Amino acid sequence: MAKRKKQRPACDVVVSDVLEIRMDFGMVCLRSRDRRGGVACIAIPAEMHADVHRTLHQAAIEAEEDFWKLSAKYFGSEDRYPAYEAWLLDQGWPALAARVPDPSGVFMITHSGHVGLFADPPYAPRKTCLVLSPAQLHRTRAGRAQAGMQAMIQAGDPGVRSLGQRRAELAIRMMRTTPWPGGGVGVPEPQHARRVMEGLYEGFLRRDVREVRDPLPD
Repeated sequence: MAKRKKQRPACDVVVSDVLEIRMDFGMVCLRSRDRRGGVACIAIPAEMHADVHRTLHQAAIEAEEDFWKLSAKYFGSEDRYPAYEAWLLDQGWPALAARVPDPSGVFMITHSGHVGLFADPPYAPRKTCLVLSPAQLHRTRAGRAQAGMQAMIQAGDPGVRSLGQRRAELAIRMMRTTPWPGGGVGVPEPQHARRVMEGLYEGFLRRDVREVRDPLPD
């Protein structure tokens, strides 16, 4: 009997609604909830975070055009959010990850106007895909950069260095046992959220105009 081909196990997919950024054990810790009660916990070593941070920013820029096209259909009313979330969950994120050759423990895929941040153990409790919008990534960019710098300082502490590979495990445990939401995490008022989105869209239009005016040389 032919052996069945071993398949990559499915991963947890969480469409990020609110994102918490913190530092523990020299790790940048991203904890997010969706509106269905799902939680994603991803711990990125400070030594890796600069590369992850840059790649997330580039991926956000690449996803923007498709994201803003979606906004006309799904944004502007809370009543539309469940359909938006369901549509994103149906975009085949685990299948996309399965086609990535030799993925690292933390990697990204740009798809359907969003960025999927994938993490395998020990950087997540189990295989996880956190689906982030370009708007959310732009909005949290400064906070993630600051967390990366502070985590690097933390990682230099002899006590933290002595933990070795247990750093990720301990950071994940801390996220999973800390009540939600953590300190400083709040949901913006609708009017404030609308103003933020308008500002991000204006920034996208300015970038788009600059690229048309000053194309890269062949």
